[in-house]
Amino acid sequence: MKKFVRDSQKGQVLIIVAIALTALLAFVALAIDIGNMYQVRRQMQNAADAGALAGARELCEGKDEVAAKFAAEEYAITYNDAETADVKIDKGRVTVVAEKRVDMYVAPIIGISETNVTARAVAACSGADSACGLWPMAFPLTLWEDIPCGKNLFVWAGDQDNPNPRKEDQLSCDCWECDLDKGVVVTGDGRAWLDFYGVAWDAPDLFPDGTSCAKQGCGFTELRCWMLEDTSARLRLPACVPGNSGVRAAAKDAVEARVNDIVRVPLFVEDLPDPPPCPSENNCAGQYVITTIGCVRVVRWIKNSSQELPELKLKDPLPSECGNITGPKQFKLIEVTKYCDSDCSTSCGTSGGEISDPGILRAVSLIE
Repeated sequence: MKKFVRDSQKGQVLIIVAIALTALLAFVALAIDIGNMYQVRRQMQNAADAGALAGARELCEGKDEVAAKFAAEEYAITYNDAETADVKIDKGRVTVVAEKRVDMYVAPIIGISETNVTARAVAACSGADSACGLWPMAFPLTLWEDIPCGKNLFVWAGDQDNPNPRKEDQLSCDCWECDLDKGVVVTGDGRAWLDFYGVAWDAPDLFPDGTSCAKQGCGFTELRCWMLEDTSARLRLPACVPGNSGVRAAAKDAVEARVNDIVRVPLFVEDLPDPPPCPSENNCAGQYVITTIGCVRVVRWIKNSSQELPELKLKDPLPSECGNITGPKQFKLIEVTKYCDSDCSTSCGTSGGEISDPGILRAVSLIE
């Protein structure tokens, strides 16, 4: 009788061991195959990210949705080994779902031979919230919004030889006809000259001490340097940037070197509920809160407005507050055009996914 009990117990132990080994094998299969699935999942996430960014970049470069979809599929499938890529485009946003079938190594023992792994990413070509290569000429956002695309701006540049002109030698829209058929005249209170050193990322490394752009003074040499240099020093928005309003001489050679270039101009606001901190160590007279970036095409340097822009005349009749001003004057101006084409974009910036108005700089970023 006792022997029968021992044999029965041995049989029960064997059954328990068999069940335990099966469970252990299932857990081993689960660990191995989940690890493999996780690796493929990361690969598919990279594929979805790359595809979404490639598609959004095509949109930012002015390509159509067909080209954007092709680029998204190419980067997800050809370059990152996804088997399929479902691409959807809506209002500047590119959504990519990358998928790949994964064969199981051990799980077939428990009846699972394969599974599909997917990953999703969304990238947007939208208003930039950081950018590099900015021009040091800034405009009020309110002025910018009132100017239609393709309209010319004639920006009073001042005169290096006469940095403090008399009142009668200043260009003021109170006394001069600023709304011209060819465009709009922008005077001293309608623009600012900025110095990005100390607020733009990487500026100290890109411009070692001793170079003009590394000086913190808002002077002529700094202005000229920033006008000439399209650098990778980036500005994150909103940002408080030192600068000057009023008369500030611009460099003729710097402007002429950029003729026909599309340059990025900061746009500032007068009041922001929670403004960013402003740098204190500089020799600039003012500070400007930059919230947005626009694009202009550089047209030309105007050395003598009376000859090159004769439409710029004194008002008739002349308002009494203008005193004894006489014309014509030889104002120096920078002519630019508000640029709103789809390639008003940057490859060295980021975006938050918000739809931007025409003429606002766009950038590509993953937003989901």
